[in-house]
Amino acid sequence: MRRMLLFVLLAAAGTARGHEFFVIPDEAGDHRAGDTVVLDVLSTHYFTVGEEIESAEVCEVSVVKNGRRVGGDLALTPNTDRRWLEARHRLTDNDPVIVVGNRKGGYYCVFTDGSIADGTRAEA
Repeated sequence: MRRMLLFVLLAAAGTARGHEFFVIPDEAGDHRAGDTVVLDVLSTHYFTVGEEIESAEVCEVSVVKNGRRVGGDLALTPNTDRRWLEARHRLTDNDPVIVVGNRKGGYYCVFTDGSIADGTRAEA
């Protein structure tokens, strides 16, 4: 049993090093109606350390409340100091919400000059 638990822990620890996509609140706290919550949207190999700013066109972040999406996708703006995107959501009441994010499927290439193109390098 202990060996199995150790295997599971080691396997889970390795997954945090992959190129992951996170949507996390900038500040944890007790947010109330009227507060604007800043959300950090980052792509990284290391949890909560921004490594590159994804193109806002390939990312989507939205709010779910009572099982339904509230409004459309949130606007994403780059934070060049922290190397990630940011979204903002103003809470209208004290009901709980869930924030969901997605990196849209497809192939995207980032070239050495920092430019981004859809498709593979051979197609771009």
